[in-house]
Order: sequence, then C-alpha cells, then structure tokens
Amino acid sequence: MDCIEKEQIVTDNEMIVIVPHPDDEVLFLYSYMGKNDKVGVGDKLISVTMTKDRAEQWQKFGGDEMGLKEKHKYVEGYGDEFYAGEDWIPDFDDKVDKYLLNMPKPMDRKVVIPATNHLYGHKHHIQLEKYMYGHHRFDRKEKRVLSTYHCKRKIEIFVERYPSQKHIVEQPDIIDYLDLGVEVGLIFDLSA
Repeated sequence: MDCIEKEQIVTDNEMIVIVPHPDDEVLFLYSYMGKNDKVGVGDKLISVTMTKDRAEQWQKFGGDEMGLKEKHKYVEGYGDEFYAGEDWIPDFDDKVDKYLLNMPKPMDRKVVIPATNHLYGHKHHIQLEKYMYGHHRFDRKEKRVLSTYHCKRKIEIFVERYPSQKHIVEQPDIIDYLDLGVEVGLIFDLSA
C-alpha cells in the first residue's frame, strides 16, 4: 500500500465527517482533512458531543455539533471535569436521526466516521458506529497509510488545535496507534 502524500489528502466535496468528540477528526481521520489541514470546502464536520475546553477551537475550524450530552456519574469532590461510570449517551439514535434529517440536502451525501472504534473502546465511538450500521447503508471501508511527514504533522495539528488534550498523544496506546501510520474510515451512504 502506498503512502498518502500531501496532494493526495483530499475528500469528496460532499463528504460529511462525523466524530464522537472534537479532536477525533485529527486523531482518527486526519487524512480526510484536506490539503490545508482543514476540512475541505463543501465538507461538513460534525461532533456528536462538545466539551467546554474544545468548543472555541472546534468552531474556529468550522465544526458543527449535535450537542448530545452523555449520562455519567461525577466523582464526588472533583467537579464537572472528572467522572466515572455510565459513559453513554441516552436516546443517541433518535437525536442523531433528528440532526441529520434537519441538515440541508443530507440524504444524497456520504458520511465518514472513524473505524477503530472497538479497538479504541470508548463507548461514544461504539455508539456512533452501531448507529451508522443500524440506520444507514454501509458503502465501504477505506484504509489510508500516512507518510512519515503526515504522521508527524497529525500530532502537531492535534496539539496546536487541542492543547488541553496533549496528554492523549502521550498515552502508550495512542502512541502505538499513531506509530502505525494507518487510518481507517467507515463510509456510509445517507441516501439508502
């Protein structure tokens, strides 16, 4: 498999990129960001959830959000930033359906989501994947191999956009993932 070079990093102008959280678009779908390290013209970048520390950066880069809230138990004494327990989003399917149906011309477009959801293991990622398989026609799986330059650039962009999340790219499991230099996107057809 060939490496993706800078001029090859483009997306279909009608592609909708949906990620569970702001920062996942860089971490898992960098190769869909376009030549200028931004989502390409005509693309739609949507996050299912939003956190206070990433909202400003997300909107700066043109992202939209569904605004779904997770249900979780806060760990007593740590405030809103630290939680444990039920990390899932109630009524996920209904809320995502409502959002997509209210988008202009959504049903003739394709959606890409990260494909490493079960490997990563975060419940929001798994909820998004299950929703897409259950509600929309699966089109294909795309595997993209990044060049050494793009592997480094991906980390730089992640830290530039989300400095409060720098610790993520320093975790051993994420370092292993990034060292592979491979991204896999699941493509779904909204028209089916």
